[in-house]
Amino acid sequence: LDLKGPPKSCRAGPPKSRRAGTPFQIKVWNCLRKIPYGKMYSYKFIACKIATCSHSRAVGNAVAKNPVAIFIPCHRVINSNGDLGNYGPGKNFKKMLLKIEKAI
Repeated sequence: LDLKGPPKSCRAGPPKSRRAGTPFQIKVWNCLRKIPYGKMYSYKFIACKIATCSHSRAVGNAVAKNPVAIFIPCHRVINSNGDLGNYGPGKNFKKMLLKIEKAI
């Protein structure tokens, strides 16, 4: 795994047929896959793109259930107030990944 630069393709990931999730979760995960390397989106921004802006908590729940974080970059999602928010492997790990991508 090369973490020194942007991936050759941001479309990498497991085949859609192998993803187990609700239709809403899959919408969220597909949106996460489109977040550019080195960029961050808020839960609210994603909610506004795929549903309504009031669904940011549901987006957060879907992000937390991301089955393959290596392919679906959930570390690029932050709170609307700029706080990094939670991350399964820990906030420090999320911060490190974002620094590698020069997002922060």
